[in-house]
Amino acid sequence: MYHHALLDLKPTNVNSLKLIDFINGFSFGAGLFETIRINEGIPEFLDIHLNRLKVGLQSFTQIESPNYELLEESNIRSAVEIFLNENDLFFPLKSGIMKMIVADGRVLNLFRRLPNDLEVKQNQGVAIDGINSNFYRQYDKSLNHKLTSYVRQYECMQGSIVFVNEKSQICETPNANIFFKFSDRWATPKTHAPCLPGTIRKVLIDLKDIEDLPIYIEDIHLDQIEQMEACFLTNSVSYAIPVVSLLGKNLSDSITWSKKIRGLLQK
Repeated sequence: MYHHALLDLKPTNVNSLKLIDFINGFSFGAGLFETIRINEGIPEFLDIHLNRLKVGLQSFTQIESPNYELLEESNIRSAVEIFLNENDLFFPLKSGIMKMIVADGRVLNLFRRLPNDLEVKQNQGVAIDGINSNFYRQYDKSLNHKLTSYVRQYECMQGSIVFVNEKSQICETPNANIFFKFSDRWATPKTHAPCLPGTIRKVLIDLKDIEDLPIYIEDIHLDQIEQMEACFLTNSVSYAIPVVSLLGKNLSDSITWSKKIRGLLQK
């Protein structure tokens, strides 16, 4: 998947990376990462991603922090610009995905192209037709929640599902936060549902409203689905993917709203 990389902001071949350089991150999970979209050579929302990394490093003192210069925004932008210019065969539009990994005092930036089906999903939407209630518990921010990453990213990616907790409250999907439109507001689940506090989720919440409809962070129950008028998924790669059907509820207006959301995010 990843063939090109920067190690401590210097170009390197992925095949030359050594496990010993990330032994604690690999063996004990003592590391952090951010997934960042690059548009026309610009890492989007880089300041927010870097702030999350720095807060994480302050919170998890077991993770060896890299030199400050390696997480300096201007240094990263410069290194990415040079990298993309030198790899224009693989990134002709200078757009793609950068995964920034911090572990063992090192910073590894991996690069890949955008998903082939991204535009189709943005234009046609996706259907969520299943529920998984086996893993999420309210207020669970423990290691157990983090260990569901295997399930979230692999086992459940084979089907379109939404995670709910023991109170039948909606949490998130395997790789995205989720927003719902009601007649009088937009709503997204609270982090204690639990859900991951994604970057795009934060950007939208900070807007406070979408076309004069306020955005609320609240408990959202499965029995509220019939009241929903639209729904979209957010992450740093897709920005906003419309959900045209949610557990049998038709939400075709989601396509129009998701396009508007992506327009707001790309201003």
